[in-house]
Amino acid sequence: MVETWLKFFTEDIKNDVEKLMAERRKGFFESVLPPVDIVEIDNNLVITADLPGLRKEDINVEISSAYLKIQVNRKIDYGEKSLVHVRQRPERFYKRILLPVNVEEEKATSKYENGVLTVTVPIGKASKIKVE
Repeated sequence: MVETWLKFFTEDIKNDVEKLMAERRKGFFESVLPPVDIVEIDNNLVITADLPGLRKEDINVEISSAYLKIQVNRKIDYGEKSLVHVRQRPERFYKRILLPVNVEEEKATSKYENGVLTVTVPIGKASKIKVE
């Protein structure tokens, strides 16, 4: 009797721990996604983010002189009768990227092609200050 109770108790703890770890993994992946590259090309800052499997309508991009924000909200529908065994693709994620230089955000352009978001923005001109 004690062995049976102990077996059920340990299974419950195991299931709870697995659920907790799955939620933590989900939160971790939502915080690091999407992978991003930031490079300077011809006095422009070019930010490239891998966003495979999304529609343009699912992507929201905002830029300021200091930050680029990428937010994705999508609905993954497996159908009513589906049994999902592994689910690692998040339905939403948000990334705020500190830009390494001042930019002219009003001149920013973006395109989404073949699962890659590319944001191009001119680098702002630095002001020179006379030292007295």
